[in-house]
Amino acid sequence: MSEAKKPRRLGRIDAWLPPVLYAVMIFMLSSRNYETIHLEHETDKLVHLLLYGGFGYLLLRAFHKDGLRPGRNAWVVLIVVLYGVSDEWHQSFVPGRSVEVLDILFDGLGGMSAVIFGNVADRYGWKVWI
Repeated sequence: MSEAKKPRRLGRIDAWLPPVLYAVMIFMLSSRNYETIHLEHETDKLVHLLLYGGFGYLLLRAFHKDGLRPGRNAWVVLIVVLYGVSDEWHQSFVPGRSVEVLDILFDGLGGMSAVIFGNVADRYGWKVWI
């Protein structure tokens, strides 16, 4: 392998490993019922918004680091919503959990919040793409 390809490959791992690991964390959390994670049902929507906002940020960061700019906002929201749908489907198999369409809405709002934050950061030159 040439030396020119090594930094690019490491850069891609650095870009995409965090959102993949974050998705695994979401999957693991959604595998537990409400009693084992001590989460009140009323705070569930806020948790979805924050968790999927973080996921959206990491996806946006990955697209940014990988140099993929055209359409990245739409891709981030689409990936976040589709992962939210798959998370709800997964929860349908977990005892004590249920499927709620409103959760998917808050997942999408979290993804959109990350996109808005990323666009504002780019516009003002904030260093958020660590």
